[in-house]
Amino acid sequence: MEIAGPTRANMDDFVAKYIEISGKPLKVFSDEDSKYMHLVVPKSLLVPAGEYNAGKIHFEDWALSTLAN
Repeated sequence: MEIAGPTRANMDDFVAKYIEISGKPLKVFSDEDSKYMHLVVPKSLLVPAGEYNAGKIHFEDWALSTLAN
């Protein structure tokens, strides 16, 4: 069973959005050749491939609530 938020995006998109919402003057640069623990991790790995159970909380709402605390 795959579970994900209602918004489908790559991790670098979520990180960039979080930085934007937080108001920090940072930029996200994706590196397609970057490895995790010496393994290549495709961008599609963290995104559901087909049907999934969608959560109800949108990323932007979650980010705003965490930054408010």
